[in-house]
Order: sequence, then structure tokens, then C-alpha cells
Amino acid sequence: MSGISSRVKEIVAGHAGKDATLLVDEARFGEDLELDSLCRVEIAVLLEKEFDLSIGDQDVDRIVTIGDAVAFIEAQLAKRGLTATAGDDLRPAHAV
Repeated sequence: MSGISSRVKEIVAGHAGKDATLLVDEARFGEDLELDSLCRVEIAVLLEKEFDLSIGDQDVDRIVTIGDAVAFIEAQLAKRGLTATAGDDLRPAHAV
């Protein structure tokens, strides 16, 4: 599991009252985790703060699963030339 994936799962688990070790990338925020749209926006804000990026309203609507959130964050960080590995802070991609 990537550092980003584990961090996303920890954030979602903490906000949703779930066990992070039981969350899978395919888990859907609405149907599987039973999170309403307000909770999804709150999680998006937490992810924005954690990864220092912006998640627009349209992006929140397109992020349906935990895996979608991870992929979105990885893509946004890659655009900035950053990456993260398990337990590490964000750093330039060439340093990995």
C-alpha cells in the first residue's frame, strides 16, 4: 500500500468511524461507507490540508471510491513533481 493510500484511509477512517485496516480501495464513500455528501466534502477538506492541494466541487463528485481519491491525489502531486512513499513526507519525484 502506498503512503498516500494509507494516509487517505486513515483520514477516511477517522472521519467515518471505521477501522482503516478494513478499508479497501474499492470502497465507495456513499454506498459502502454510508457517508453523505457533507461528510464527503469534509473528507475532501481534510485531504486538501493533508496533501496541500485543492479538490474542487466537481472533483468531489467524481471521487466515488477510496481508490479514486488516491488516484486523484497522486495525479495532483505528480503535476507538481511530488510523490510520497509509506511513512514519508511529500518530496520531489526525482528524490524517490
